[in-house]
Amino acid sequence: MDRIALKYTLNPVDEAETAELIMFRLRQAGFQGRQNLFTDEAVKTIYLETQGYPRKIAMLCHDAIEMMVMKERLVVEADIIKELAQANKIYEERFA
Repeated sequence: MDRIALKYTLNPVDEAETAELIMFRLRQAGFQGRQNLFTDEAVKTIYLETQGYPRKIAMLCHDAIEMMVMKERLVVEADIIKELAQANKIYEERFA
């Protein structure tokens, strides 16, 4: 009686909602930059690679920001997203 069980499924979002989701999460984390941290091409690639699934978007963006810092860049570009997506596919195939 003291526990509440709730199951909710988040449906995939479209490309515009992907961009909104990324900006929302960045602002929630304290990002206050004037320019976007992800290029438009990067957002499009994120959408294509994740098929709009919010959890996948969040995980890929987290990894992309880490890669951006390691590569000493100011923004996340599509090449970073493609590199991470390829690495994830290789990992999934190897351990499937």
